[in-house]
Amino acid sequence: MNINDVDITQSQLPSSYLNHEIFLEIKSLCESYESLSFCCSSLSQGGISAILGIDHIIFTSLKGTLASIGLVLKEGYINDGYAIVRKYYEGVILDIYKSTYLLEKYNPMESLYVEMVEKWCKGEKELPKFKNMIQYLQRIERLKDILKYYDITEAGFYGIVKERCNGNMHYNKLSYMLLNNPDYYVSNRNGHLNSILKSIMAIFELHWACLFVLHPEYMTSCNYVNSLECGETPVENSQYWIASFAEDVFHKLWDKKIEVADYIKQKTELIFSSEIE
Repeated sequence: MNINDVDITQSQLPSSYLNHEIFLEIKSLCESYESLSFCCSSLSQGGISAILGIDHIIFTSLKGTLASIGLVLKEGYINDGYAIVRKYYEGVILDIYKSTYLLEKYNPMESLYVEMVEKWCKGEKELPKFKNMIQYLQRIERLKDILKYYDITEAGFYGIVKERCNGNMHYNKLSYMLLNNPDYYVSNRNGHLNSILKSIMAIFELHWACLFVLHPEYMTSCNYVNSLECGETPVENSQYWIASFAEDVFHKLWDKKIEVADYIKQKTELIFSSEIE
């Protein structure tokens, strides 16, 4: 955007901006994280001393981050929107790293706790820097196949998203500051909403692809447990039935990406509603 594209005589956000699809999409993503956080809230996690897993906290936090993006964009603060997209991406990478590290390092025969994550939970130690997390994830065998579809290298799509957000974070151009002023008319304002929407959808997809692979138990329905709690014999294989919210996310993200969809189905052994007799 060029400084000459600014017109201070127009001071109202147009309806095409306020009714942009990004706002409904963010609401939908938040609802998905809400359902996920509820589904995993009663599940314990090996390697940390918390009675219940910490993922409930992480998922509700990421939901809040996405909601914040929607709030600032609704007010016309596009520059801040980009900055929070970066925060969302870093939160997603942190969660993938934490989950992967616990799965790789947890060995109850040696220790009940994975020291680094345990100390992070207690506020006694920071997790590695973002760049080191990325490098670690690229080395791990259990993520190798899924990350073939998601280029998290510095030169890849996600690296480009991060750099674009960094430019806004650090005000590398005067035009980035103008993006935070809804009282000025800025050409292609909706184009920035399209860019942000594309970014958060890609980050969301990366996160959920890794979650399906790392924690398929988070994606299962409550039918099996409900049967046990009621003293009934669960339907055979119902422990593999996919939860409705997870199936909705799956179809939304991968119905047109057959190779990714087939890999996740094969890896998780989840049973979809169309497969239940």
